[in-house]
Amino acid sequence: MDGPSRDTSVFELMRAMRRGIAVEPDQYGRPRPLEHIMLWQFYSQMSASDAYSIAALVKRLHYVPHDVPQGPIRFGEDWRAAFKQVYGTEPSQHDAEIFGKTLPK
Repeated sequence: MDGPSRDTSVFELMRAMRRGIAVEPDQYGRPRPLEHIMLWQFYSQMSASDAYSIAALVKRLHYVPHDVPQGPIRFGEDWRAAFKQVYGTEPSQHDAEIFGKTLPK
């Protein structure tokens, strides 16, 4: 990995993925929560070996500088809205079970 996070280790990426806490602290040195759009809450239940494999893959990706025209869409605790934004559809009961969530009846 090159670019802004080139010094981030695979284990730091893995920890961020599974805990939802950014590798870099906020401007005051406090842990900075990741946006829900990353769906880190789903990765938290992933096995250590699967999380390591994903983080290792991310480390091998080549950084391409780019501009992001708008900030992230914030969902707070609304996992269903985050799911719909990422997958383009409402989560099914099966999706909820896979991710350890519940749907209202």
